[in-house]
Amino acid sequence: MKRTARLELGPGLVLAAALVYFFDRQGLFTVALFAALVHELGHYAALRLLGVRPTLLRLELTGALLCYPAGALSYGREALVAAAGPLAGALMAAAAGALGLEVLAGLSALLTAFNLLPASTLDGGRLLRALLLDRLDRERAERLSRALSVVTALCLLLGGLTLILTIRLGWALLIAGAALLIREFST
Repeated sequence: MKRTARLELGPGLVLAAALVYFFDRQGLFTVALFAALVHELGHYAALRLLGVRPTLLRLELTGALLCYPAGALSYGREALVAAAGPLAGALMAAAAGALGLEVLAGLSALLTAFNLLPASTLDGGRLLRALLLDRLDRERAERLSRALSVVTALCLLLGGLTLILTIRLGWALLIAGAALLIREFST
């Protein structure tokens, strides 16, 4: 009997999604959700191509987490799985742009760029960590990965704060930086 991946909804996700959907007059929520789905399908496809069956899909306020058995992949293969989501997003952005679907292209590109940041909870951080673990001793790789994650979160916080103070925009950067920093110190 084949086991399917368990689905979990994180606290606050349903409420936040309902609020965003309710106040989303331009329909961006649905487009962003589709872009995120394509991104996660990239990770899923990479895992399945490498012969790994995901065990859990957790949808959280800050994104999705696709879990698989510990030790199922080498560091090089972990890097491939981490890169597969942004690759799927980049391909979606290019295809949507070629078809004149500018909103989908822009949101896919934005999601891809954000996910490539070197923060431990993002694909860029997972990719970097896997590559560092493949080349350095574990303690040094973990320390360097964590330091880059904290610096990334602080840069987002500072960038958001600067934009808020100068042009009254930048709340998304500020919130993203705070969320990444909180997650970094809660793990």
